Amino acid sequence: GLQLRLDDLKTWLSTTDPLPGGKLTLASGDASFRRYFRLQNDVESFILMDAPPEKEDSLPFVRVAGYLEAMQLNSPRIIDADLEQGFLRLTDLGDTQYLDALQAAPGRAAKLYADAIKALAIEAKNQGYPVYGLEGEWSTSWIYVFPEGVNMQAIEGQLKQEVSRMT
Repeated sequence: GLQLRLDDLKTWLSTTDPLPGGKLTLASGDASFRRYFRLQNDVESFILMDAPPEKEDSLPFVRVAGYLEAMQLNSPRIIDADLEQGFLRLTDLGDTQYLDALQAAPGRAAKLYADAIKALAIEAKNQGYPVYGLEGEWSTSWIYVFPEGVNMQAIEGQLKQEVSRMT
C-alpha cells in the first residue's frame, strides 16, 4: 500500500545523496496515482515524486523536464531518478501559486505576466510556431484573472520589451 511505497521511497533516498537532517512531508497529490513529498532541512528543499511504475509512466515527465531545461525555462529539474521504482528527486520551486503571488503583490503583476508570457513565447518559438505579437499589436484581453488596480497597459509595454529582446 501507500506506507510500503513511502518506505521504499525512503530507502531509495538513502541510496542517493540524502539531505542531512531532512524532514519529509506530503507536498501534494494530483489526479493521477502520483504523490509528491517535500524533503527539506533548514538550508535546502527538494520535491520527491512517487509514481508507481505499474500505474504511471514517468518517462514522458523526464522528457518534458529535459526539454524545458534545454530551453532554460523555470521548471523542476531532475536531480536523481529511478524509473524502475518510479521515484524522482526534483528541485523545489516552492509552494506559492501564481494567483497568490499576483494578489499578494499587485505591483509585480506586469513582471509576473511578462515572465509567464515570455516562457510561452520561448516554447512556441522552439516548437516552430509563430510568436504572435512580435510584428503586430499585443493584446492582453485574454488575461481575465488579475488583481484589482493592475495597469494592463504597463503589462503590455513590458511584454513588448521582453519579447523584443528574444528576437
